[in-house]
Amino acid sequence: MGDLHKEMKIRQRVQGIFNRPEADFPGLQDWNDYLELREDIIMNLAEGVDVAENENRIAEYQRENYQEILENQARQAEQLRMAAGRGRQSASNPAPASESAAELPLTYAAPSQMASRPVAMPVAAQPGPAQPTSPIGQGSLSQHQLLAMAMASGWSPNIPKLRMQQEAFSTLFGC
Repeated sequence: MGDLHKEMKIRQRVQGIFNRPEADFPGLQDWNDYLELREDIIMNLAEGVDVAENENRIAEYQRENYQEILENQARQAEQLRMAAGRGRQSASNPAPASESAAELPLTYAAPSQMASRPVAMPVAAQPGPAQPTSPIGQGSLSQHQLLAMAMASGWSPNIPKLRMQQEAFSTLFGC
């Protein structure tokens, strides 16, 4: 399980830097080359191959494309915000998503202000059964194993925070 968690952290970090969308490329071959470069860096770091060289490649790319990386992060955050707004709209309000999305304030944190890694919620604070047993039946799973399984299934430590923000904004703006 440790290798999966390590690769997921590396993948998240590298994809946050190498975050150009397909529309930025003139052709499909260029896009595929970019994705291959990104995956090569991720796998090399995860496997411990040429770590210093790959870290230098990441740092150089980040220096050369700093503004573009920030713009792409902001664009991705906006798309997530709009998608969350549409999901809430379709469930509770028949109004178009564009109307309520304009009411929500936009704030983006600079990378220096962001946490270096996500902070996991303690298992005891999560809803659900107190401690599930392993599928093999040999006792309880560790907190690390539970977190790895949850993240592999699509759960993110940011989900509870985003849900609370959605509920707060819906009470403020009557969405």
